[in-house]
Amino acid sequence: MNVSGSLYISSNDKKDYEDYQLISYKTTNNQALSCIALNSFDFVYGINNINSRNSSGFFETASQSFQVTLTSGNYTYASLLTEILVKLNALGLGVFTMTFVNNIYTLNAPVAIKFITNPVSGSRDWVDMVGFQKNTNLQTVHIGGVANIAYTNCIYITCDELHRRQTVRDESSNRKVFNVLGVVYINKDALMTPTLVTADVVDPKHITDRIRNPKYIYLDINMRINTMTIRLLDENGNPLPAASEGTGSCSYTLELMCFDQQSLGT
Repeated sequence: MNVSGSLYISSNDKKDYEDYQLISYKTTNNQALSCIALNSFDFVYGINNINSRNSSGFFETASQSFQVTLTSGNYTYASLLTEILVKLNALGLGVFTMTFVNNIYTLNAPVAIKFITNPVSGSRDWVDMVGFQKNTNLQTVHIGGVANIAYTNCIYITCDELHRRQTVRDESSNRKVFNVLGVVYINKDALMTPTLVTADVVDPKHITDRIRNPKYIYLDINMRINTMTIRLLDENGNPLPAASEGTGSCSYTLELMCFDQQSLGT
């Protein structure tokens, strides 16, 4: 299969878009485009692992409810423990203590508490990241599961327009993630073997890869593609935080291989 051309997409080329995750590109000679595939990518990922999306956690005592909001930033396991204790001990309930041993956080509270589902967004917050269970009985000791303090372990590169014109459909077990061109693994060790996570999160990360087995999207050449929008989603299918949210940055370059009918041998 011969490539008839490549389309290079850079997040730096669209300064007029405040949200760098939604970028539209015009395609040329689109009536002859028969197939397209993501061939390579280069990412510089520096999104804070604690940001406006996950900085607030919630818990209840027997008589009160509390919202605990951490300062946005990029934390290691140790610095996150310190930040949590600073905010908990400022509540006036007494002295909280916390340890981190063998990838597990343990919290000792001065009064019985229970962590609850985020009533604002219902999404993953710092309580989930450190592994504490929610909506349990009131208790003074909370032992977390294996901690994973990355904001996301992978990024899904998606494009709806291309998939609407594909001739063969695909599916995803994640009901929030569709129309995937490729996947960028930010913390591959955490995603593949979560029980072995020991390293602190280090950002920014420079991730580059040429895809060994690209996903070829065969297109209906009778349907025009005027624009295509590249969207980047986290592992839960949510758009990555925008740069305007003050959560750090994520820049990228994508290489899309383009094929026309002649290069496909049709």
